[in-house]
Amino acid sequence: MPMKEIPMDNLKNMGYEGSFWFGNPSQEMKVIFDTGSAWAWLFSEDCKQGLCPMKNKKFMQSKSSGFKENKKAGQLLAYGKGAIAGHPSQDRACFAGDNKSCIDKLSFLTVVKAKDVESLQGSGLIGLSPSPSKQEDIKEPMTHGVAGFIAQLKENEQFKKDYDPVFSIYLSNDEAVKGKVTFGGYDLKKYAQKGASDKDIFWID
Repeated sequence: MPMKEIPMDNLKNMGYEGSFWFGNPSQEMKVIFDTGSAWAWLFSEDCKQGLCPMKNKKFMQSKSSGFKENKKAGQLLAYGKGAIAGHPSQDRACFAGDNKSCIDKLSFLTVVKAKDVESLQGSGLIGLSPSPSKQEDIKEPMTHGVAGFIAQLKENEQFKKDYDPVFSIYLSNDEAVKGKVTFGGYDLKKYAQKGASDKDIFWID
C-alpha cells in the first residue's frame, strides 16, 4: 500500500512543523505535529486581534466549499500555560497538495480564542497521540465534540482503503536535518537502527 511522507522542520528541538492541506480548494497550512496531544486545530479567519496571534496565517474557511462548523458548540484545550478555544468543524483534509491523498471529512477545531501561544509559528496543530474514541465523537463531532486526529484515521474507511492503518515519525536532533511523519507505513532502512527488522516493531493500540 502507498505511504505519504510529510517533511518536518526542526524548530530548535522544541517542535516539528510541516504542511497539511485543509479545505476545498486546498489551503496549505503549516502545523506543529505534536506527539503529546491528540486533537487537530487551526486558527480561524474569525479569530480577531487581541484573541489570536496576528502574525500566524489563518484558515480561510469562507473560501472552502465543503466547510461545516457549529458555532454554538466549543472545546477548550490546554497546553501548559497556553490554551485555545474553538468550534467543532469539518472539512476536507489532504496529506499532500496534489488533491489526491485526501479525507473528505476530517473533524478539527477552528480556533477563535487563544492564550499564551505566541511562540507557535504556524497555523495550528495536529496531535498524533492515540486517544480513546467515543463513537458519538466519531459519528457526530459537530454536536458531541471533535475526536482525536489518530482516532479519526483509525475509524475512517476512506483512509483505511488507501493506506495501512499505521503512522511513523522520525524526529531529527539537528536543526539542519528535517524530520518526517509518514502516514500508512514506515521506512526501517532509512530511519531505524541498522539491522532492525519488522520483528523489532511494537504496536500501540
